[in-house]
Amino acid sequence: MTQSILIIGTGALACLFAARLSHGGFPITMMGTWVEALAAFRSRGVGLVREGCDTPDFFPVNVINTENTDSRFNYAILLTKSHQSSDAMKRALPFLADGAVILSLQNGLIARKELEKNSVGISPLLGITTCGAEVIQPGVARHNGGSLIRIMKKPEADDLAGFLRESGFTVSLEEKIDQVIWEKAILNSSVNPVGALTGKRNGELLGLPGTLQVMDDLLGEACLVAESEGYAVCVDEMKTRLRQVMRETQSNRCSMLQDVLNGRKTEIEAINGEIITRGARHGIELPVQTTITNLIRSI
Repeated sequence: MTQSILIIGTGALACLFAARLSHGGFPITMMGTWVEALAAFRSRGVGLVREGCDTPDFFPVNVINTENTDSRFNYAILLTKSHQSSDAMKRALPFLADGAVILSLQNGLIARKELEKNSVGISPLLGITTCGAEVIQPGVARHNGGSLIRIMKKPEADDLAGFLRESGFTVSLEEKIDQVIWEKAILNSSVNPVGALTGKRNGELLGLPGTLQVMDDLLGEACLVAESEGYAVCVDEMKTRLRQVMRETQSNRCSMLQDVLNGRKTEIEAINGEIITRGARHGIELPVQTTITNLIRSI
């Protein structure tokens, strides 16, 4: 029997994952608080502008009926902003079956704490993705590159990993997911705030040597904190990966820039703010991280 999957969120990545999974033949139900997006899902499905295309294709999805808690899902993917996790999980729990598998693919370093705090009776999975996407109108997103998903290696991850592979994603199961999450946070702490402050797409940032130097400085400071937390990271390797991800998602506006442009709260606290907090515990001064974070806070 084809498994139904609950997508928690209504933003760019939620639309991308919903569209891909729906196209892959999986019944999808959306859950969120963005009224205009939910209305769009009900009227025409979820829209996705694929790489190299100009117009969206639409794929069928359902929208959760919050007044009917008879629905129970065995699989869910959490794709809200990190600061929305707790509220999103509280709304979703009545619709999850006992032992349901829920995968968090959120930015930042607080996903584990939020997921475990709100996951009584279910099986939480942590992961990251390099997919880039942006909302172009409520219920419609553009895929701007990337397809990799890295998920913690647990037996309950196997089925969901298979569903994602069948839907066109590249999936790896990771023994050391906390290391993977730290590496993603290092990259995010470099590109996201700089993209937000400059208004540049990822590919444009690569062509600005001075700006790229600031990003390398942010990355280097974040690596110091990761190492103090017990994670082995190589600064030069991380710089190479930063440039690779930016090339793969060169047309993308990073999520923090999208938040600034749309007047939404950013994830600066879950990414750079958390790195600064952890650095302080180890007595590490982070002048570039602190300056950039304070600038984002002032927007």
